[in-house]
Amino acid sequence: MISKLTGLLDTVEDTQIVIDVGGVGYEVFCSSSTISSLPTLGSKVTLIIRSHVREDHFHLYGFISIKEKLLFDYLVKVQGVGNKLALVILSNLNPEQLINAIVNKDTSAFASVSGVGPKLASRLATELEGKVAKIQEIFINEIDINQSNDDNLLLNDVVSALINLGYKRNEVHLIASKVIKSSSDNLSIDFVIKETLRELSINV
Repeated sequence: MISKLTGLLDTVEDTQIVIDVGGVGYEVFCSSSTISSLPTLGSKVTLIIRSHVREDHFHLYGFISIKEKLLFDYLVKVQGVGNKLALVILSNLNPEQLINAIVNKDTSAFASVSGVGPKLASRLATELEGKVAKIQEIFINEIDINQSNDDNLLLNDVVSALINLGYKRNEVHLIASKVIKSSSDNLSIDFVIKETLRELSINV
């Protein structure tokens, strides 16, 4: 089984790419989230791979992060969700949005995806509820690795302040981390709280 591919990005299409590894082109199916994160054509790229083998095909599914692959693996275990639909879900809901939908049992978020009806949306929210803790832990650890000590202290202060306002830790931690990572240096706690609240209102 192939678990990782590193090579040159040869071709990019709507739902799949080709990675050139030593002159051999590997066709890999990806979510739009992964495709939008790829470098320019001809650049070196590494994707985490999930192989799917049947008598009539050998498909590769590629992910830019461990958390996206874990979400894919959990999605396809839900009755009614195949590989293609799992990628459609990940294309419409990025990992942060998907985790928030699971935590909040937001069936409307799942139902907004083409191919997901009300019954399947309810099943997704119910069956994935017990899986999200592991994914959140990995996501948070990835953020902590990439942030400075000052940023981590700021993040903790922002999360504590928002928890005191009645927000859930898991939800505000993800969004506040994103705000800090995407903003310039010398951030104030007031600015991060304001931007986090703005993002929360957009995601409602």
